[in-house]
Amino acid sequence: MKRKMLRSFAVLAAGVGLVVCAEAANYPEQDSARVAAIASRLPERPGSPAPRPSDRTAWAFLANDPAAATFIAEAAKQIGCPIPELPDELYLEFRRNGNRSHYERPFFKKLTTFNLFMLAEALEWKGRFVPEIKRYLEAILAEKTWTLPAHDRKLDSFEGRKPLVKLFSSQRAWVVSYAIDWFGEVLPPDLVARAKAECRRRILDPYLKACSSLAQVKETECNWFWGTANWSPVCHAGCVATALILAEDRRERAACIEAAERAMPYYLSGFTDDGYCSEGMAYWNYGFGNYTALVSLVGLATGWFVDLGARTPKAARVAAYAMNFQLEPGLSPRFADGGGDPERALVEMAHRFWPDSIPASVADCPLLAGTTTNYGQYPSCPTLAMRAFGPKGWRGTKALSDKLPARTEFECAQVYLMRPGDGKEGLALALKGGHNAEFHNHNDVGTYAISFKGEILAGDVGGEQYTARTFSAHRYDSDVLNSFGHPVPRIGGGLQLKGPSYAAKVVRTSFGPEKDEVVLDLKGAYSCPALKQLERTFLYNRVQGTVTIRDEVAFSEPIAFDVPVTTLVRVEKSGEGLVLVGQKAKLRTSVRAEGGNWSWDEHILENGRPSTPRRMAVTFEKPVTKALVEFTFAP
Repeated sequence: MKRKMLRSFAVLAAGVGLVVCAEAANYPEQDSARVAAIASRLPERPGSPAPRPSDRTAWAFLANDPAAATFIAEAAKQIGCPIPELPDELYLEFRRNGNRSHYERPFFKKLTTFNLFMLAEALEWKGRFVPEIKRYLEAILAEKTWTLPAHDRKLDSFEGRKPLVKLFSSQRAWVVSYAIDWFGEVLPPDLVARAKAECRRRILDPYLKACSSLAQVKETECNWFWGTANWSPVCHAGCVATALILAEDRRERAACIEAAERAMPYYLSGFTDDGYCSEGMAYWNYGFGNYTALVSLVGLATGWFVDLGARTPKAARVAAYAMNFQLEPGLSPRFADGGGDPERALVEMAHRFWPDSIPASVADCPLLAGTTTNYGQYPSCPTLAMRAFGPKGWRGTKALSDKLPARTEFECAQVYLMRPGDGKEGLALALKGGHNAEFHNHNDVGTYAISFKGEILAGDVGGEQYTARTFSAHRYDSDVLNSFGHPVPRIGGGLQLKGPSYAAKVVRTSFGPEKDEVVLDLKGAYSCPALKQLERTFLYNRVQGTVTIRDEVAFSEPIAFDVPVTTLVRVEKSGEGLVLVGQKAKLRTSVRAEGGNWSWDEHILENGRPSTPRRMAVTFEKPVTKALVEFTFAP
């Protein structure tokens, strides 16, 4: 089936990355012949990819796993505990004051506890958790809407005008469909029938409408169909999984798969050609993790008649991001909103299909270990089912080392990571140029992160607690999301501007066994007519074990200038320098400044999280026409 080329991009939600989409006009309509071909490859009856827990022979190896006792014991503690409530006033709070967490916390707690009871019963199979599964299922079916307030700004779903198929409504349907499939034989028939009807009303019917035509995509507000960021694989995975488990009509299941097949090239196009995920590692976990799950589901259902682009070189490069975007093993920079580290269970799933992208030892994760997104500390039942009973993936051809290399280059994204190499201990540096219209964008051209002994001690502090402002026209009112909260210069009191034209240029790079150097021209990230030069040099010295970051600036007239160090750890002053104090290590920061007298200007940044970001800026007392500020970081 011929795909139209992507020509331009637009960002919904005030241009800030909730749903990043290609032009709708480029999206192909449903191909009825392709639907029929896919239908011919599907089994006659619907069902999940896993045997039901009642098949104790199949489940024996999981039930006998020593880790099973942990989940069973945790579930036992929660028997009879109150189910988290979701009253109307809590839903409407987002509309009143923009708070997301007060509703989302119990919303996700309800799902994670429901998932835990399902997991425990599947492992134990004695019936003692079935009443809890029934109780939680009834509570979820009784919810006025499965859509989060932040995704229902017009209250269409809450007030019953139409169901909305969004990130977490599709996730709820996925888990409910597993409950039906796994425990339908021990739940009351009327409850099972109601659960099937609610999954169809809330998710499958609107999704199938959207599958049918471009006009229906718009009518159902499923614009994520042609999304180029995490929404697309997450929503498609939840909907396709629900259809494969519940839809009796084989052609309906095929229509869902065909829609996902149309969509996934758009999703993969959202990564740079070198596989970089500008949303950050947490959103690689979430988006690419769900893409991998979708590949598993569809490949298994169709006998690999449909692979959703998984065999393309681009998909393999995106899979390699899990390994490549690490400062130290298990530790990634907090660029953009997507702070976080690789999730072991999801990396293991990705390794199955891209074994030449992720070393086997890095992907090693016991089936009952490793958390999955939005399920707390527990494996999700859908992910466990696919890991335990799904396709085993493809054979690799390369022998990959599990030691992080001395450097990783994402040239398309202007992102570079530098490490001691060969598994040695020492400072690690990640830096980025890029532009200020990336997915989950921060105005952060020139940002960096420095880690030592498993902790990021200096540099980018990551995102904020999401509120209504986070994804609105006022996004960059936040001092954590605008450039004030990033370790980049401030020009005349002004900050970097948003948009794709506000970007860095790579002046030069030089890489060697002893030293790596990257020089970025940051002038293009600012709007200051007097700014003649702003170059930032990153020097990574493996011999000395240091990182040096130097800014050189020139103006046509005197302009105020400051350059900060940002951090989430405790700061102590030491002479003219700083000591950044982490849990396991300290980072000494020495300063060299030329151009005039200067002093430290200190700010505490508000990010809505328990952590406290701090901005310590070398600030010249008078405007300058030429200046140099250099920080050298050493253990």
